[in-house]
Amino acid sequence: MLNNKKELIAILFIMLVTFLCQYPLIKSIKKISMDEDFLQYASRHLSFRKSIIEYHQFPLRSHYFGGGYPTIAEPEDPSLSPFVTLTLIFGEVVGLKLIAIAIYMIGTISMFFLCRRVLFYNIEGALFSTLSFSLASWFHMRVFGGNFNELYYFFVPLMFYLFEKYNTDKKYFFPLVLLLTIVLMDGKLVFFSIILFFFLYVILRSVEFKYRKIDIKPIFFKKILVITLFVVLLGAIKIFSVLGLFSESGNVLFPSTVFHSSYSQTVYIHNISHLLECFYGTTDSPMHIGIMPSILFLVSMVVCFKRFYKCFVLLLISLMLIMSSNFPIDLFKVIKQLPFLNIMNNSFKYFNFFVIFIITIISGALFNYLEKYNKKKYIIFVVLCMFNFAVPFLFSHKINKNAFTVEKSELPIQKEFFNIKPNYTKIDKNMYFNLLQNVGTIYWYWPVKEYDNVMPKYIMQYKKGNIELLMNKEYNGEYYFKNRENSAEVVKFSPNVLEYKVRLSIPDKLIINQNYSKYWKSDKGNILNYNGLICLNLTEIGEYSVKLKYVPLDFYYGLIISMVSFIIFISMFIYKKRADKKCFLSEKTTGFN
Repeated sequence: MLNNKKELIAILFIMLVTFLCQYPLIKSIKKISMDEDFLQYASRHLSFRKSIIEYHQFPLRSHYFGGGYPTIAEPEDPSLSPFVTLTLIFGEVVGLKLIAIAIYMIGTISMFFLCRRVLFYNIEGALFSTLSFSLASWFHMRVFGGNFNELYYFFVPLMFYLFEKYNTDKKYFFPLVLLLTIVLMDGKLVFFSIILFFFLYVILRSVEFKYRKIDIKPIFFKKILVITLFVVLLGAIKIFSVLGLFSESGNVLFPSTVFHSSYSQTVYIHNISHLLECFYGTTDSPMHIGIMPSILFLVSMVVCFKRFYKCFVLLLISLMLIMSSNFPIDLFKVIKQLPFLNIMNNSFKYFNFFVIFIITIISGALFNYLEKYNKKKYIIFVVLCMFNFAVPFLFSHKINKNAFTVEKSELPIQKEFFNIKPNYTKIDKNMYFNLLQNVGTIYWYWPVKEYDNVMPKYIMQYKKGNIELLMNKEYNGEYYFKNRENSAEVVKFSPNVLEYKVRLSIPDKLIINQNYSKYWKSDKGNILNYNGLICLNLTEIGEYSVKLKYVPLDFYYGLIISMVSFIIFISMFIYKKRADKKCFLSEKTTGFN
């Protein structure tokens, strides 16, 4: 993989710099952030971990959120991501930081090899682009803001590396498909943003101007379509679940959500000066890259315009998207008409990464040209460029240092599960701390549909800066019969299975204080919808057990398609490996002859 010792030294230097930049995360590995997005995402990982370790079930729903929410269908749910293994082993607090560090290192090293193997930069140029990319504030601000699923953007250099290699060697098709499938599993709208950017790139890649004529190469379109098709098939287990949830909003392709029921958007960039402030600001700048990468980018665009003019077009499109309605042509409004993208409400959030990516990757191109001239001046120039990284390094290091500063305290665990509901605006912070105490939060962050039919045991309210829990007078328990002569006791209360021991003197209905779903199945009686709650109609007199199982058919249909697709995918990979081996042996024999 490495061509010479210089590359090895460069990679070791990159790893050292990135390690030092990420060191504050390691130092505060067991601390948490009070940022709502972080606590929200930590709740999802903790819920998954509790389901596996405590209930020995792969979670298809969670009773901790919204009175019983189909978490497997939520676009941000991490249950199907391979990265959740780190959470399972180390816990949600340590696991999330290890996920961030892993993605950061993979993206950084991938950037170096993209510059070296695809763009053929010299060592200094590849090093400059890589450090400009990794030390820019984008990644570190995402960690600081708790948006861990958006860190998948950092895989873009690896995706482009694999795609360009796939054009000359089909074996790169397999890791590229797997990488995109991983992003699909819990990347939410990040996946669609990346795919959209890829399609724009392929369109420009396919068009060539020769002798005042336009030459279109459809092979690139075919490749990206095949890649997308396999990603969709492998990710059917997630896609079918999400579509099932979207269907509850009344429109599968254009779901309405709690926050985005109509065309509304948050425009972050107001004008060009505001955009420049994002690049070079000194306080909480989300796109800080430093002066030198910007200067070298502009010079490289002038010197290498014929080589990079398509990338410049992509940059302009990305800038138009993040400026949205503040640009004369609102491209963001146009793409919101595409399926699923209507729920995007912040153009800056989903497209600013591509601006950073394009600027930093082109900034290193100039080194190949300068290397040909005076060696001493070139060495001085390289040294000065490397010293330039002191500012973005300190900037990003400070962000990481301030990201996680709160010690995770031990909270008492409730023996019996119950729900609480805040009586104020939607809150995301308390759901994590409630979960730690074996308490559910009814009013929480949900992406598509409100689930608040469940009766809370306590109402949470703020009073003089403190949280008070008020007993809900309408609360009848987590399960009860309409007729008080009958009784029940819980045998098993878990995400996918509910089991009760009942004693009936007369036929009755068992009300379970969890959200009703058509996917609940019972071994006895009929399941009804009782004001949005689970209602089990029992007619058999006596003492016996009843068991309810949550069986979401959308998930299992998707599982079948994904499993069949995976078998086909692996078969293709094995066939390709054997074909390559036969070709190698044939060439070797011919050479000896």
